[in-house]
Order: sequence, then C-alpha cells, then structure tokens
Amino acid sequence: MLKNDNDGYLPAEPTAPTKRALAEAGITRVEQLAKLTESDAMKLHGIGLNAIKVLQKALVERRLPFHDRQVKGII
Repeated sequence: MLKNDNDGYLPAEPTAPTKRALAEAGITRVEQLAKLTESDAMKLHGIGLNAIKVLQKALVERRLPFHDRQVKGII
C-alpha cells in the first residue's frame, strides 16, 4: 500500500488507477520509482501523461529523476 508521508513514500496526488498500477509493480517509494525509465512507467496500466507529471514532481522534490534521465544527466 502506498503511504503518504515525508519519508520517501509516494505522494497522495496520484489517482487510484495510478496507485494501483504502482502497487501492482511493487513500487511504494519514490526511490523505487526512480529505478524505472519514464517509458517503463508509462507502460504500467493506469499510468498516463497526467500521472507521469505528478510522479515527476515527486521525483524532482527529492532530486531524483526517472532512470533514463539519470543516464542522460538530466536534472
């Protein structure tokens, strides 16, 4: 289950389908999300462009990019 606090858990803003998609993928923390590429995150059923924006915001707040952006040196 996704938790909403300041200890690295995902924010409350994602929609229910997004939360389910992440939970089904075993992702409960922002650090785990950062291991995915943006493309891989988009492949999860329930995650679309709006969800990506919310998740990117959570990553940026913790100075973590999606994995493909880490490799390219973005952020």
